[in-house]
Amino acid sequence: MKIEDKLNVLSRIAHRFNEARVIWAVGGSALLYLQDIADTFHDIDLMIMAEDTQTVMDILSQMGMPTPSVPNAMFVSKSFQEYVIDGVEVDVIAGFGIVKDGVRHDCSLQTDEITDYVILEKERIPLHSLAAWRRNYLLMGQVFKVRMIDKKSIG
Repeated sequence: MKIEDKLNVLSRIAHRFNEARVIWAVGGSALLYLQDIADTFHDIDLMIMAEDTQTVMDILSQMGMPTPSVPNAMFVSKSFQEYVIDGVEVDVIAGFGIVKDGVRHDCSLQTDEITDYVILEKERIPLHSLAAWRRNYLLMGQVFKVRMIDKKSIG
């Protein structure tokens, strides 16, 4: 799947979310790509507020198909749903939580952590903060991605 196809899906989602006034932000590897930290990304991680869950599920169900997800004990979120939209995997997370050493860390989207935006096909794409994702990746044990963020911050 080409990056352009993934970005097209993201801009179409952005149009629908923005129209519905959903509070959301791109996280994960797509965030790193949009911040010029990574050269590519596999899927699109969308962080949302818990109160927007039903609206988001309705929108994405119109755009694509929900798919079953494999549970992972490291992640404890209020809502996690995967969709496939035109061949692109889209993960939607509300109330994001990460368990490390038996402790649940609340990594939910906070409005003050929407720290940047990009424009993609005339749509405003909110970005979750790199500081939040540095913390998330550290909790997940993804040291390589922590280093990528640190390199961007230093450079």
